[in-house]
Amino acid sequence: MKEFGVHGRERLKAWAPYLIRTPSLANIALRTANRRLRNMLFAPRPLAQRSLAGSRALWTLLTVLTLFGLVCAPETFGQKKGSSKQAKKDFKRAYKLMQKSGTREVGVSRLLEFRDKHAGDPLVDKVEAVLLDFGVGEEVEVILADRKKFRKLYQVKDSDVLENAEKNLEDLREFYGAIKKPFFKTADIKLHFYDSRARYRKITGLITAGGNFAVKNADRSAKSLTGEIHWFFPQGTNVRNRDVQMQSLLYHELSHYLNTIYFGNHVLPPLFEEGIAVYMETRLNTELNQNRRSVRELRESAARNALGSIKKYKDFIAFLNSERGFGRGDLMISRWYGMCYGVMDFLIHGKLNDRETSIKEFLLHLSSWSSEVLKKKSPGLNGEKLLELQIERFFGSDLRKFHKGLLKHVQSFRQI
Repeated sequence: MKEFGVHGRERLKAWAPYLIRTPSLANIALRTANRRLRNMLFAPRPLAQRSLAGSRALWTLLTVLTLFGLVCAPETFGQKKGSSKQAKKDFKRAYKLMQKSGTREVGVSRLLEFRDKHAGDPLVDKVEAVLLDFGVGEEVEVILADRKKFRKLYQVKDSDVLENAEKNLEDLREFYGAIKKPFFKTADIKLHFYDSRARYRKITGLITAGGNFAVKNADRSAKSLTGEIHWFFPQGTNVRNRDVQMQSLLYHELSHYLNTIYFGNHVLPPLFEEGIAVYMETRLNTELNQNRRSVRELRESAARNALGSIKKYKDFIAFLNSERGFGRGDLMISRWYGMCYGVMDFLIHGKLNDRETSIKEFLLHLSSWSSEVLKKKSPGLNGEKLLELQIERFFGSDLRKFHKGLLKHVQSFRQI
């Protein structure tokens, strides 16, 4: 220390923190550089040689410090500036709001504002982590009614459900890929999951529906949509059955969400709205329940059990225009959904007049039709008229021939 003099001691004090934090290799490099620097500057030699030695020492020092900064102590170089006091306060307030269900929505809004307002701030990484932990994605947001209960009792995390839902949406969009111009340009969806049927019924008022999609806000002029899905975790079942049911629920209700995005709000009649959702559910959810049954097998069995309700042509027409569950409850709801599936399955995979279609072609044509309906602001068509239009378009046939072919098609389904 004495050999350096006053300025040398000051430099060494400045380097001390870095020497402590860096690997031993860095310490050795700096000590070697310091030794060479002392020898070059203070060793007895002619004045001209001292000047040259000083230049060499300077270059040596600069080289070592550069290597030190790039290799030995990267954590001390290129580091972002620390967060401001105001940024820290904003983050803490928003995080507190996220902890309570009553203020969660405000908390999400504050965190998203923070992310945009403080771009480049080190806390933005924490904000992203908090949003993910609470199930907030770019398009999907997961809201667990009793977050602690879901995590402790069901071992279910918001982030896991979010990842699952985003994958479901990605799978579904493969079928809608041919549609280049959706009606709604921007859209987001909130998934509300409840820990019990009682809480689900109390909040939604739904009794017979095990899950439900609803439009929360639809701005036709701005072409923006916000949807909601409500569902409760089934009680008294094993993890396998619960997971199969959740997958079915997500594929089914997210199909309603995409139908609204691509075809508009309240444009498709119930037959098509539910038929498409059940079809997507059966094709994408291939998991088996504890009884080794797939969702497709269960839907086909329900359609087979409902066959008697459409054997007569007049009953078939009544079904096409009926509301959910033939206007009744209990088993008729399951059979109605099964028959909606049967109609869609035959329309997409059946053959009339040696002609057939595909799901992508069907959805593309449906998109063209709905665009015309929305432009003209007309009331659209009921299930009978819209199905008749599709049969003419794809098969060059009529409803009576379709009815006969449908009976044979559903008759081939396995009854469980």
